[in-house]
Amino acid sequence: MGLCKICSKNGWVKIPWANAWFCREHFIQYFNRRVLKTFEKYVPRSCRRILFSISGGKDSISLTHSLVPYLKKNGFEIKALYLDLGINGYSEKALNIVEKFTDNLGIDLIVYRLSDEEGFTIDKVYEKIKERVLFKPICSICGVVKRYLFNKIAFEKNFDLILTGHNLNDMYCFVMSNLVNGSLNELIKLKPYNPAEYSFIARAKPLYFTYEYETEIYCKAIDQIAIGKCPYKPVKEKSLVESFKNQLLVLEEKHPGIGILFLKNIVEKIIPRIEKTVEMNGKKLVKCSVCGFYSSIDPCSFCRLKQKMMLNKK
Repeated sequence: MGLCKICSKNGWVKIPWANAWFCREHFIQYFNRRVLKTFEKYVPRSCRRILFSISGGKDSISLTHSLVPYLKKNGFEIKALYLDLGINGYSEKALNIVEKFTDNLGIDLIVYRLSDEEGFTIDKVYEKIKERVLFKPICSICGVVKRYLFNKIAFEKNFDLILTGHNLNDMYCFVMSNLVNGSLNELIKLKPYNPAEYSFIARAKPLYFTYEYETEIYCKAIDQIAIGKCPYKPVKEKSLVESFKNQLLVLEEKHPGIGILFLKNIVEKIIPRIEKTVEMNGKKLVKCSVCGFYSSIDPCSFCRLKQKMMLNKK
């Protein structure tokens, strides 16, 4: 065991990429500073009304806990949003964690129940996949639902910014997948901050340069319980994203910090050059004839999903 880099007391945890030990107190400070640094560097000061997307998982909990004190102190208006997706035995457990967590932090929580507001649940979606009514993977459909509803709720309640808990490991996988597939229009969206456009609220990812293992350690450091993995996530996922996730772990073991270097180069050098050459008018956005939000297709993916669920409702 080494000594804390800050106070020279016995170290509580070692952070490989920084090659440094920290006591519990100074690890929390180190984590908070890094998250705040990313927030201040990329998010415009004009974003004053902020909505945290919180699932009860380690990433969204770490993000919220680390930024709320700073945001409160500096006069930001903040709320948290929990989407109850109707996953039996999981959603209610996650909600209990989120309610206690936000209550302790002293921030208002918006709970949006998919079953009450939209008439279906993710469990029902999974049933339709098994019945061959729907053909996309459950995680893909769930992603469509969450992205749409986060934006819809933030838009209707006049928030300036949505904060999500995507960490470095997530972003590495997304970037690599889009590079392999040649999806340059998607790649240039993978930045720490995306400004508001059309009916899309601005989004930011303050954990963009924070490793997944750091959020796990942070939850332990603050003695905060987090919900485990979604039951729909396969134990052994053979997807390209999962392969990249494992690849990063191997690279980090041999070259600690390479993920940070990679993403900084992507954000600061690669994406700016691609943005100058990529034709952004390949897919023009249109207003969804059902909900009125902008989309690349009409009706939008969410409204198409909802229509199918309502038509095949048992």
